[in-house]
Amino acid sequence: MTVRQLAQDFFESRELQILFMRAATTSTGCFPDDVPGLQGLIHCLPLTLSFEPAAIAIGGSQAITDALVSAGRKRGVEYMTSSEVDRIIVEDGRASGVELADGARIAAELVVSDLGLGQTVLRLLRDVELDGRLRRRIANVVYDRGQLLWANVALHEPPRFLAERDNPGVGSQPRLYWGPKDIDYLHLRYQPEIFTGGFAERPYVLCSVDSLWDTTRAPEGMHVVGVEEFSAPRRRFSDGEWRAIRDRFTDNLLRKWASYAPNMTAENVIATRVYTPADIERERLNLVQGGYSGGSTIASQLGRFRPIPDLAGYRVLLDNLYDCSANLHSGPGIGRGSSYNCYQEIARALRLEGAAVAA
Repeated sequence: MTVRQLAQDFFESRELQILFMRAATTSTGCFPDDVPGLQGLIHCLPLTLSFEPAAIAIGGSQAITDALVSAGRKRGVEYMTSSEVDRIIVEDGRASGVELADGARIAAELVVSDLGLGQTVLRLLRDVELDGRLRRRIANVVYDRGQLLWANVALHEPPRFLAERDNPGVGSQPRLYWGPKDIDYLHLRYQPEIFTGGFAERPYVLCSVDSLWDTTRAPEGMHVVGVEEFSAPRRRFSDGEWRAIRDRFTDNLLRKWASYAPNMTAENVIATRVYTPADIERERLNLVQGGYSGGSTIASQLGRFRPIPDLAGYRVLLDNLYDCSANLHSGPGIGRGSSYNCYQEIARALRLEGAAVAA
């Protein structure tokens, strides 16, 4: 079933149908006419039904990365940042290390890439002869879903929604959606407007006032709101057009927001910062086309098919080369598991103690 069919099969309430359809875009990148597959459905339903609250990292999501880096350093891990890898060195049919863009070489007994198969195989393994059919399949992976306009909005006070009159407490949730109660607009016009103009004129915004729970996010008495709304693949527009889209999106966002929360006036807004797919792709090599998903999570690119059936098992072409990217199962999101799954494959190959054993 498509996202819209699922929404109308599961729910009678128009509000819940719309919530499910927009939550599916958050969870999978899929729009209403896309087929999200069983894995996508399993991720979307808990969000719609609020099975568990959103996790909020004290200090922001960067604090998680900093903690992992710190733990690695304590175990002797050396990190080389801002050092582009130019290619994977292959000797006698095995990966023997990597060569950096400046010509430096780092020897290794095992190489793990966190870039998708497109970059790992077609760029970093360019010296390895590749079957033409396999090359076409990798080049044919779809990256046209999951593009976002990510924004941070600094405020003097959090949004005060009109809906609080009938639903006390609305607005104080860790994650809140707001948008028009128009299922035909969401189904028929939302995606076309996004792909032709960069964003929908009537947005369905996911926002989070994390500073209500994490006071390190903003100075005392002020707040910061995270905003997520969907956009087009990066290639649809030039850099100049993306800058214009960012400005138009910001104006439209604040104007529409004020119709739901009247205190979202110019006087309340201290500053805004919007990241477009162009910004995201430039700063995050693995987010091809500026999409968070590392490859669209449509049904044909999920599970044992992700991103292609021929290379869905984390080991890539060589015995000691692995890929842990969200480009592979189980896809995007901080807890979705591709890195852990890759580790299990490595642990089994090296017969490490505690490795899971396949049935």
